[in-house]
Amino acid sequence: MERDVKVRLRLLSSLRQTVGESELAIGFAGGSVESLVKEAGNKYPKLGEAIFAKDGSIDYAINVILNGRPLTESAMKETVRDGDEVTLLAAAAGG
Repeated sequence: MERDVKVRLRLLSSLRQTVGESELAIGFAGGSVESLVKEAGNKYPKLGEAIFAKDGSIDYAINVILNGRPLTESAMKETVRDGDEVTLLAAAAGG
């Protein structure tokens, strides 16, 4: 299957250490931000372990940013376009 959409996937905070990269060039057939994130998690199993909840959904502690704009859960259905930048940020915890 030909990959039509090229997306820059940036990894911040602990996700960068998980994968050993701060940026991944992901090509995929197209679709939603959610499908891109799931495909990246499947392609990079350590990333998948860090971003998916036990039920297979994207963990609530992962912030997803599309072209500099934080996404709500409903906005995860937005279509990713060629050249977009998606950033994953693990929320910091502590106290």
